[in-house]
Amino acid sequence: MLPEFILVTVLFNIIRYTGFGFHAGKSYQCLFFSTFNFIIIPYSLLHIHLSNVVIYIICGVSLLHYLLFAPADTKKRPLSNKRKRFIRKVITIIIGSIYTLAIILLDSNYWTAILLSVMIIQTIVVSPLTYRLFHQPYNNYKMLNTN
Repeated sequence: MLPEFILVTVLFNIIRYTGFGFHAGKSYQCLFFSTFNFIIIPYSLLHIHLSNVVIYIICGVSLLHYLLFAPADTKKRPLSNKRKRFIRKVITIIIGSIYTLAIILLDSNYWTAILLSVMIIQTIVVSPLTYRLFHQPYNNYKMLNTN
Protein backbone atom coordinates (compact mmCIF):
# COMPACT_ATOMS: atom_id res chain seq x y z
CA MET A 1 0.00 0.00 0.00
CA LEU A 2 3.00 2.34 0.05
CA PRO A 3 2.56 3.63 -3.53
CA GLU A 4 -1.15 4.18 -2.92
CA PHE A 5 -0.45 5.95 0.37
CA ILE A 6 2.05 8.25 -1.33
CA LEU A 7 -0.34 9.02 -4.22
CA VAL A 8 -3.23 9.77 -1.88
CA THR A 9 -1.01 11.95 0.30
CA VAL A 10 0.36 13.96 -2.64
CA LEU A 11 -3.02 14.42 -4.35
CA PHE A 12 -4.68 15.24 -1.02
CA ASN A 13 -2.09 17.89 -0.20
CA ILE A 14 -2.77 19.59 -3.53
CA ILE A 15 -6.45 20.11 -2.71
CA ARG A 16 -5.79 20.58 1.01
CA TYR A 17 -3.50 23.53 0.22
CA THR A 18 -6.49 25.58 -0.95
CA GLY A 19 -9.35 23.83 0.86
CA PHE A 20 -7.72 23.72 4.28
CA GLY A 21 -9.66 21.71 6.83
CA PHE A 22 -9.71 20.07 10.22
CA HIS A 23 -6.64 19.61 12.41
CA ALA A 24 -6.92 17.32 15.42
CA GLY A 25 -6.33 18.88 18.80
CA LYS A 26 -4.76 15.82 20.41
CA SER A 27 -2.20 13.33 19.09
CA TYR A 28 -4.44 10.26 19.58
CA GLN A 29 -7.19 12.01 17.59
CA CYS A 30 -4.70 12.76 14.83
CA LEU A 31 -3.52 9.15 14.76
CA PHE A 32 -7.09 7.81 14.55
CA PHE A 33 -8.15 10.40 11.97
CA SER A 34 -5.05 9.96 9.79
CA THR A 35 -5.22 6.17 9.89
CA PHE A 36 -8.87 6.24 8.89
CA ASN A 37 -8.35 8.77 6.11
CA PHE A 38 -5.06 7.67 4.60
CA ILE A 39 -5.19 3.91 5.08
CA ILE A 40 -8.73 2.63 5.63
CA ILE A 41 -10.54 4.74 3.01
CA PRO A 42 -8.04 4.11 0.15
CA TYR A 43 -7.66 0.41 1.06
CA SER A 44 -11.44 -0.03 1.11
CA LEU A 45 -11.95 1.75 -2.19
CA LEU A 46 -9.20 -0.31 -3.84
CA HIS A 47 -10.95 -3.53 -2.80
CA ILE A 48 -14.62 -2.80 -3.46
CA HIS A 49 -16.33 -2.11 -6.73
CA LEU A 50 -18.58 0.94 -6.88
CA SER A 51 -21.00 1.52 -9.72
CA ASN A 52 -20.50 4.61 -11.85
CA VAL A 53 -23.68 6.11 -10.39
CA VAL A 54 -22.30 5.82 -6.84
CA ILE A 55 -18.96 7.27 -7.95
CA TYR A 56 -20.68 10.24 -9.61
CA ILE A 57 -22.84 10.81 -6.53
CA ILE A 58 -19.75 10.83 -4.30
CA CYS A 59 -18.03 13.29 -6.65
CA GLY A 60 -21.14 15.51 -6.71
CA VAL A 61 -21.48 15.48 -2.92
CA SER A 62 -17.78 16.28 -2.57
CA LEU A 63 -17.97 19.21 -4.98
CA LEU A 64 -21.07 20.48 -3.18
CA HIS A 65 -19.19 20.25 0.14
CA TYR A 66 -16.31 22.24 -1.32
CA LEU A 67 -18.78 24.85 -2.56
CA LEU A 68 -20.49 25.12 0.83
CA PHE A 69 -17.68 24.59 3.32
CA ALA A 70 -14.24 25.12 1.76
CA PRO A 71 -11.95 26.58 2.75
CA ALA A 72 -12.36 25.43 6.34
CA ASP A 73 -10.04 27.29 8.68
CA THR A 74 -8.68 26.34 12.07
CA LYS A 75 -8.40 28.11 15.39
CA LYS A 76 -4.65 28.59 14.91
CA ARG A 77 -5.03 29.66 11.28
CA PRO A 78 -8.26 31.60 10.72
CA LEU A 79 -8.86 32.81 7.17
CA SER A 80 -9.90 36.37 7.87
CA ASN A 81 -9.51 37.83 4.37
CA LYS A 82 -12.82 37.46 2.50
CA ARG A 83 -11.22 37.75 -0.94
CA LYS A 84 -8.61 35.07 -0.17
CA ARG A 85 -11.32 32.75 1.18
CA PHE A 86 -13.26 33.19 -2.08
CA ILE A 87 -10.17 32.54 -4.23
CA ARG A 88 -9.32 29.42 -2.21
CA LYS A 89 -12.91 28.19 -2.56
CA VAL A 90 -12.83 28.62 -6.34
CA ILE A 91 -9.46 26.90 -6.68
CA THR A 92 -10.60 24.03 -4.44
CA ILE A 93 -13.68 23.52 -6.63
CA ILE A 94 -11.51 23.63 -9.76
CA ILE A 95 -9.13 21.00 -8.34
CA GLY A 96 -12.08 18.84 -7.27
CA SER A 97 -13.55 19.21 -10.77
CA ILE A 98 -10.23 18.16 -12.33
CA TYR A 99 -10.16 15.08 -10.09
CA THR A 100 -13.77 14.32 -11.09
CA LEU A 101 -12.96 14.68 -14.79
CA ALA A 102 -9.93 12.41 -14.33
CA ILE A 103 -12.16 9.79 -12.67
CA ILE A 104 -14.57 9.95 -15.61
CA LEU A 105 -11.98 10.07 -18.38
CA LEU A 106 -9.33 7.66 -17.11
CA ASP A 107 -11.75 4.74 -16.69
CA SER A 108 -9.34 2.99 -14.35
CA ASN A 109 -10.44 1.28 -11.14
CA TYR A 110 -7.06 2.04 -9.57
CA TRP A 111 -7.09 5.78 -10.33
CA THR A 112 -10.79 6.03 -9.51
CA ALA A 113 -10.09 4.57 -6.06
CA ILE A 114 -7.12 6.90 -5.47
CA LEU A 115 -8.86 10.09 -6.64
CA LEU A 116 -12.15 9.21 -4.96
CA SER A 117 -10.26 8.61 -1.70
CA VAL A 118 -8.74 12.09 -1.93
CA MET A 119 -12.12 13.69 -2.65
CA ILE A 120 -13.76 11.85 0.26
CA ILE A 121 -10.95 12.78 2.66
CA GLN A 122 -11.15 16.47 1.69
CA THR A 123 -14.93 16.33 2.09
CA ILE A 124 -14.48 14.95 5.60
CA VAL A 125 -11.88 17.53 6.65
CA VAL A 126 -13.92 20.56 5.54
CA SER A 127 -17.18 19.29 7.01
CA PRO A 128 -18.55 21.17 10.02
CA LEU A 129 -19.64 17.77 11.38
CA THR A 130 -16.00 16.68 11.68
CA TYR A 131 -15.20 19.82 13.64
CA ARG A 132 -18.16 19.13 15.96
CA LEU A 133 -17.22 15.46 16.45
CA PHE A 134 -13.75 16.46 17.60
CA HIS A 135 -14.93 19.50 19.58
CA GLN A 136 -13.08 22.02 17.42
CA PRO A 137 -14.37 25.51 16.57
CA TYR A 138 -15.55 26.05 12.99
CA ASN A 139 -15.52 29.26 10.88
CA ASN A 140 -12.86 30.77 13.09
CA TYR A 141 -12.56 33.83 10.87
CA LYS A 142 -15.98 34.96 12.13
CA MET A 143 -14.49 35.39 15.60
CA LEU A 144 -12.12 38.05 14.27
CA ASN A 145 -13.18 41.65 13.71
CA THR A 146 -11.51 41.90 10.28
CA ASN A 147 -13.14 40.53 7.17
